[in-house]
Amino acid sequence: MVHSPLFLWIRQTQCILTALLIFASGTPLLADWRKDLLKEHCIGLDQDSLKKASQQEVFKNEDLEEAFKALGSDQFADRENAQQTLSEMGEAILDFLDAKQPINDPEIRFRVEKIREAVSSGVETRMAPIIRWAAKTLLDKPNDVATGGWFFEWFHPDKADCLDGYRNLKIGGARTQKPFVKNGRLNVIGRHKGEEDQRMSLLLEDWPGVDRMPDQFEVSCLMGGEAGGAGAWHAALCIGKVKVLFHPGYRGGGFRFEQVGTLEQFSKNQDMGFTPEFGKLYRMNLVVARFPSGRVGIQATVISPDGKSFESHIHVEAEDVGPLDRISMERSGRIGGNAIFDDFMVKIRH
Repeated sequence: MVHSPLFLWIRQTQCILTALLIFASGTPLLADWRKDLLKEHCIGLDQDSLKKASQQEVFKNEDLEEAFKALGSDQFADRENAQQTLSEMGEAILDFLDAKQPINDPEIRFRVEKIREAVSSGVETRMAPIIRWAAKTLLDKPNDVATGGWFFEWFHPDKADCLDGYRNLKIGGARTQKPFVKNGRLNVIGRHKGEEDQRMSLLLEDWPGVDRMPDQFEVSCLMGGEAGGAGAWHAALCIGKVKVLFHPGYRGGGFRFEQVGTLEQFSKNQDMGFTPEFGKLYRMNLVVARFPSGRVGIQATVISPDGKSFESHIHVEAEDVGPLDRISMERSGRIGGNAIFDDFMVKIRH
């Protein structure tokens, strides 16, 4: 399409005014993760593209048949892509796989079991529904700067130094080591001197359109750690000043609730029934509720890649939670490996 000189002049002027606004305020415009996600997946932000993306079925039946057949391909990349494709369907794929029994090909049989494990555990994030939701909310409410009540960070692209933050996330705690993003995962480095911690946080002020955390919301994240220092450090999600943590590589995980900074324990170490293995990611889900009395309840669930789960909950006083103006991914402790985080999500419950 050829644009007129007047159109080009207007667009150029808009860009200059935007740059001047950022310069004058000293604060860059905050990113809308939905737009970044759709652009990364080559989905346009015009109404036609958004409508198509929001209404698109995950897969048609012929696509499923083709993907199932590719599970036994001679090409490793084709087998991997097919497994990912079928896993992204979630529980909807289970009936399709049941109808394929018995499966004689050992490679297909092995990969079908892996798909079942991923779907049943609830660990893997299925990107397709998130893309559809992002497109739908942008289509329905294009001016909803609160991003439709969801915040999602999937850590793409890679970034070698996150000391200045990552998209809308900001660093907090110790700054003696620089966190980085590699292969689509946030790495928070250990080996600090003393009981220092380091965290990447979603600050309330950096979530456009959200002035106060609601009375009910959910937080979800994939988390784990690299080998080294079992029991000497932990990975955590922090709700205000309350951290919910477990220790990678430590027998039973040593799950507990404690306070950021003071390290006051709201619960003693609990055995999760499984030991979080190094090099694997575990999904932690938190449901947070603020009561009229001011107390805050946190229901925590940790899910392993093979579908094992652990649940615990706590009620704390408002002053122990603090102003509830941030949600963080944290690595705390002395020696040991890096904490790893991926697919960090916050959902407002209406």
